[in-house]
Amino acid sequence: MCFLMIQINRYLRFDLAVSQSVVVKGPTEQTSTSFRMEDKGPVISIKFSPDQQVLAIQRTKASVEFVNFHGDIDTVEYSQSCKGKNTAILGFVWTYINEVVFVTDHGVELYQVQ
Repeated sequence: MCFLMIQINRYLRFDLAVSQSVVVKGPTEQTSTSFRMEDKGPVISIKFSPDQQVLAIQRTKASVEFVNFHGDIDTVEYSQSCKGKNTAILGFVWTYINEVVFVTDHGVELYQVQ
């Protein structure tokens, strides 16, 4: 199992857009990387899939955003909401390279990520 530390910094670019610099530090250079992503608000939780191909970003209690990642962040984003309308995500855990479990205030929900 590989543990990663993710640090997020905010920057104001010359075109007045705000971006976030993300620094991922792993136990080796191969598992360490850095990239920038558009600032869409505060991040509650951010985690890579075990193979570091998908980045999951939780910004709200209701959903998690997913971004394909191949050396740099992809422009294609998709998200998954909780099954219940009044359900809140307390956290999420990658269980396999394409499976994520949402821990909610109503139980657990298992999803596959494509």
